[in-house]
Amino acid sequence: MSKPFAMIIEDDRDTVALFRHVLDFAGYKTEIILTGDKAMERLEIATPDIILLDLNLPGVSGTVILDKIHAEDRLKDIPVIVVTGHSHMTIGLQSETDLILLKPVSVDQLTNLILRLRPVDTNIPQEPPRDDLTGLYNRSFFISRLGYSIERTRQLNGGVFGILFIDYDDFGKVEVERGKTFADQLLIETAHFFRSVIRPIDTISRFSYDHFFIQIEDLKQKNILNKIAERIQDNLSPYIKEKLGIEMTAKIGVVFCGPDYLFAEDIIKDADIALYFAKKDKSINTLVFNSVKHGEFRKPEKYAAILRVGLLPGDPTKPRS
Repeated sequence: MSKPFAMIIEDDRDTVALFRHVLDFAGYKTEIILTGDKAMERLEIATPDIILLDLNLPGVSGTVILDKIHAEDRLKDIPVIVVTGHSHMTIGLQSETDLILLKPVSVDQLTNLILRLRPVDTNIPQEPPRDDLTGLYNRSFFISRLGYSIERTRQLNGGVFGILFIDYDDFGKVEVERGKTFADQLLIETAHFFRSVIRPIDTISRFSYDHFFIQIEDLKQKNILNKIAERIQDNLSPYIKEKLGIEMTAKIGVVFCGPDYLFAEDIIKDADIALYFAKKDKSINTLVFNSVKHGEFRKPEKYAAILRVGLLPGDPTKPRS
């Protein structure tokens, strides 16, 4: 059985982070929408199992979106949690499918409400979505999220998202010289840095021991992904130097993901190839996968020689051999 689908229509960064955190642990796959007009667009296609809706949105207001939900047979029975910081805006809004939360919303309050509205089937195994050490999403969750994004991109007919595959140079050497406790702290601080520069609608994953994947949603222009990679390159090393007093450099493999991708493993393979070439060339730190230049390395016999990460079961928290 597939996971239930929650749509979060909210433009406040902190509220989005809270909602997504709670829904992830409740077993939902989530889609985050930051503007009212985009929400109206998506609701023409998507049919969520539950909707969290802020009333005060840029573009189309939450009350107009709520009217649309109530008016359409396909949407009218979907539970809606209406969220607002202004109680007067909720007067006359509530229907039999709606519940109202006033900001600020607590984790316990939201968790209890979501599970009461749409309990997750207890027969579906619920693997924790986050890595114990860093609190970032783990490999299983990231692969699942990637599959959902592929499906959504194909529905949008031309949408693009992006992947960054980030790996430190000489991480193994640092662990040997400084010890595992120091190496763990390096990973924790790296996670803190990524949270400070990446939007909550995007997905940051500790994919394996010292590998990080970041998925950037809804790219309007391809150069935005390059700018994010450049921002990481410009600021990660100084951040780690300030926090831990050590010089670290990282390489980044970049993949633009359009509707031509069908499987998560293909995107991960291309990111792996891009990172391989970034590490091979000492003059660069970031490399974008190009199917013309790098496509032959997708062949099993060539890819086997450069494989850095895989999708097979195993313990991603153990160092590479």
